Amino acid sequence: MSIPVNPGAILEFTYTGAPGPLMRTVPPAFEQTKTAIIVYPNPVNNLLTINSNGNFIRYYELISICGGIIERANITSTATHISVNKENPGIYIFSSFMAIKENCWM
Repeated sequence: MSIPVNPGAILEFTYTGAPGPLMRTVPPAFEQTKTAIIVYPNPVNNLLTINSNGNFIRYYELISICGGIIERANITSTATHISVNKENPGIYIFSSFMAIKENCWM
């Protein structure tokens, strides 16, 4: 058994698949998505703004880097503001859940 290059690492792996770009087919329902969802600013100090640009977002989750869900709420308008001033400074993951697919930003 060999000692890993980075002992104590949380996750370490070596990709052994074929080199080259990852190709992913898009089902026809996804082709009708209007435009990208815009989440800003990054970094955020007080308010995180989500602009759905006409896409139907059911709800979002704000997740700590440890994987705990900090906040989960429904989105009912095209522009939503999330107050994050009560959270400690750090890295959080914003994940939005649509009717047909999921988007995740760090």
